[in-house]
Amino acid sequence: MKFLILCASLCLLVSLPCKAEKRQVSALDILNLPAENRKLAALEGDETLFEELRGLSRNPQQPMQVRWRSLMLMSEMNPRASIQELLKATASTEWFMRNAGLVALEQVQKTRAVEVAQELIRDKALVVRSAAVEVLSRSLSPAIREVLAGAIQAI
Repeated sequence: MKFLILCASLCLLVSLPCKAEKRQVSALDILNLPAENRKLAALEGDETLFEELRGLSRNPQQPMQVRWRSLMLMSEMNPRASIQELLKATASTEWFMRNAGLVALEQVQKTRAVEVAQELIRDKALVVRSAAVEVLSRSLSPAIREVLAGAIQAI
């Protein structure tokens, strides 16, 4: 089975055009690749792919996995341009978008992620609170320790 997935991924990657040609592979096709191939394909992408990914991440009709992967891939593809999208995601009404936004933001801008994690440590979703604790635990300054202690006492 792994061999078939690898073959399909390679076929899709081989079909990706060189930079001089127009891209023919959709963002959804790229999102279905294994993680390593997905990243390689995205790094070859252009502004059109970035905008497609932005649209997919914002589309409530798309499954959670597509929206999550779209947001994460945007941040890998163009970290600077994705910051505003990531911040919007951390304020989403959907727990998985808040979580994805925080996880990606930590990869893009660690100091901003620590600020957001301090807010999300009291999130109603356990997975979001857990991600916030992980972000904060990698930045254990005295102020962050107080935030963690306060959050634990509030439970």
